[in-house]
Amino acid sequence: MKKIFTILLFTMFCAQGNSQKLGLILKGSSTGIGADLGYRINSKFLVKAGVDQIKYNLNTSLESGETSFDANGSIGAGTVGLLLDYQIFKKIYVSGGLVMNNFETNFKGKVKNDITFGDVIIDKNKIGEINWTIKPKSTIAPYIGLGIGNLLNQNKKLNIGFEIGSIFQGPPNFEIVSNGFFSANSSPEFDQAGKLNSNFSSFQFYPVIKLNIAYALKTF
Repeated sequence: MKKIFTILLFTMFCAQGNSQKLGLILKGSSTGIGADLGYRINSKFLVKAGVDQIKYNLNTSLESGETSFDANGSIGAGTVGLLLDYQIFKKIYVSGGLVMNNFETNFKGKVKNDITFGDVIIDKNKIGEINWTIKPKSTIAPYIGLGIGNLLNQNKKLNIGFEIGSIFQGPPNFEIVSNGFFSANSSPEFDQAGKLNSNFSSFQFYPVIKLNIAYALKTF
């Protein structure tokens, strides 16, 4: 194992001549908008470390007769990662590494007004609320992708690349907290969260579509 690691390091630093570059890689993808600090070791290997993030807020009200239901939520995604690109051909590369997966979806619902049944009035604060949270079971996940381009190459100062890949995040984990009239949703006997975890257990990959714009800052 030690010999294999030594050979790999020697190959990374010596393969195909000296073309080291340090640069900034701006990126926009299905995991968010962010940037990588990239270091091209040689014509074959590029190391990238960076972060991206995106968040959508969902706020709406649902009306049913005289009852109004307030629904608030957010869908967030993002990564902090360390990746290594390997240039297979002049304009084709593979990318792999580990990311901290910050995907999280929250949903909160509650009734906005009192409910009337004939002469009986139920206070909206006693009706309760329901909160859903969806996260990956593991925040540290492997990533692999295939890209078109040659970022921070020895010939150009500015490069553009397109990449598709996937984060293996494992099955999603549903958490439900509720009270009042909604308390059955979080009851261990009803186990709605467990049923959702089982139903969505096959959704273990987060798809990534990424556009990279790389600018060389320094050549060594």
